[in-house]
Amino acid sequence: MNKQTKNLLWGGAIVVLGLMLLGVISVPKISLGTLSIGADSVDTTAQEVEASRQLVIDSLVLQGKEKYSEDALTGSDGNIYLYDEGTNPKDPSATATHTLNFSTAYTSSDIVCGKVYRVVFGHTTTAYAKDFGDQVLVDCTTEYNENTADATVDLSKKFGWKMQTVATLSDVFDETATTGILNGHTNTNVSAGGEIGCVDGCSADSTLIYDESNGDGTFYLDLSFGASGSQSELSEPVVCFEHDSTNGPEGNEISDIVVQRLSGTDFGISASTNWESVFANEECVKLGDSIQAGVSGDYRFTITYSEANLDTNDDYMIIFDDLADNKGKDARLNVGATRDAVDFDAQA
Repeated sequence: MNKQTKNLLWGGAIVVLGLMLLGVISVPKISLGTLSIGADSVDTTAQEVEASRQLVIDSLVLQGKEKYSEDALTGSDGNIYLYDEGTNPKDPSATATHTLNFSTAYTSSDIVCGKVYRVVFGHTTTAYAKDFGDQVLVDCTTEYNENTADATVDLSKKFGWKMQTVATLSDVFDETATTGILNGHTNTNVSAGGEIGCVDGCSADSTLIYDESNGDGTFYLDLSFGASGSQSELSEPVVCFEHDSTNGPEGNEISDIVVQRLSGTDFGISASTNWESVFANEECVKLGDSIQAGVSGDYRFTITYSEANLDTNDDYMIIFDDLADNKGKDARLNVGATRDAVDFDAQA
């Protein structure tokens, strides 16, 4: 190459570089894996590269706390179940791919950081399950140690969750009471000429019989919604109506229901609740998000029958339950607290 040619090449290169700096000429981007290098920008940030990593974990330790005691969770406090991303844990066919606990490090080396799992906490009896949804269980940057291949995840800090121990539902109505909780009666026994009560004397959970020949169509009963148990609560408590599967009402037997708080905790029941529709459609009404053990509220339910539509085969119940539904189940298909009910029937 002669001197003149070299000078021309160097001169051309200088001109091109100048035009690049002025933005007149752009250089096509060169793709290197997940990065793009060129005159315009870098497409993938360091954070995105970091988030895309998935590294095998040799030892995984899970931590968490109980809601009221703040005690650290141990192996007897339940497990964390991992499912494939997108799995509905309430699907009866759903199968967890991994079962982890809070006392022993998981060392099977088949869990990786940076991967999305469906993460679910579950306990067989005494605590509510929790579905965290599709989540990266272990963050490669903050929860994984590259030098040791170990990881520690505090679920209470990561998800703002603490284990909720299931409380015991209170007896919503004492059929044997003598305190005037049923239509002003001194007790709940229906006698000759009585409007509502028990035919042969009341025992616990006896059916309340409405006598059409003696009744004026309206009666009230005072229900108590509460919970008991040490450092526990009811999650998503509800009051519901349930029709008997064999002798159920048609839905038009009750023309009016008025609900009034008498004492104790206000559970935020809306004054606009259409209780007649709730009865007819066997629906539920929420009593707040939770009821802590030791808390209760007394409410009066005043019920008006359409006696022309009421017959002796119109059996139904008022239900006090948790988990947002009558016979509701949590993310591990457990029923939570044992529901309580008041049973109703009629006689001509």
